[in-house]
Amino acid sequence: MIPIGNSRTHTEADRIASAMSTPDAAALRIETARLILRPLSMADIDDVWEYASDPLVTRFTRFDHHTRKDVTRQWLASALEGATGDNFLFGLEHRELRHVIGGCAIRACNKSDSHAEMGWALARAHWHQGYGTEAVRGVIGFGFEQLRLNRLEARCIPAHTASRRLMEKCGMRFEGVLRQAEFFKNAFQDLALYSILKQEWAASGDLSSRP
Repeated sequence: MIPIGNSRTHTEADRIASAMSTPDAAALRIETARLILRPLSMADIDDVWEYASDPLVTRFTRFDHHTRKDVTRQWLASALEGATGDNFLFGLEHRELRHVIGGCAIRACNKSDSHAEMGWALARAHWHQGYGTEAVRGVIGFGFEQLRLNRLEARCIPAHTASRRLMEKCGMRFEGVLRQAEFFKNAFQDLALYSILKQEWAASGDLSSRP
C-alpha cells in the first residue's frame, strides 16, 4: 500500500537536507580529459544557438529546435535565471576549440530525499566521440561529491537509443518506462527511467575521472 501524506518527521527531513551541500563558485567548474564544464552565460549564445537550432539535436529533447536566435536568447536568459539554488546548468566547453559544444544540467534537487534529475544536449558535430559520456560522468561526480546527493536519475524517450547507451556507460540502471509521463513534442511521451545511487558510483570508482 502507498502511504498517504508524509510520515517523515521534521528531524529526519532536516538531517537529510543538511547532509546536502551548496557548492561555492569554484566547485561549479568540472574538468575532464577534454572538457571544462562551467556555468553558461549570455556570452555563449552563439554556441548554444548552433546546437539548439539543429532539429536532429532536439529530436528527443523537451524543447523544440530554435528557429531564430531571439528564441535562443530568451531560452538562455530563462535557463540562467532558473539556474540558482537547486538547479545547475553547465556549458560543455571544448578544451582545444575553446567554445561550448553542449549543455548538461542537474535540476529539481530534492533535499528531503537527496535526489535530482539530469539532462543534456550535445552539438551534432561531436556525437559518437564520447563527449556526452565524459560530461555526464563529470556531472554525476559533482552530484555525489559536491551536492552530496544519494540518487541521480535521467529520463529519455525510449526510442532514443544513443542516450540510453550513454546512461548505461555511466553506470546508470534502467528502472522501467513511465507511461505517458510528460507532454512535449505535441504528444504525451513515454519516458525510460535510469538512475544511479551514490553507493553504486562509489563502488565502481570515480566515474568522473575516467576518459
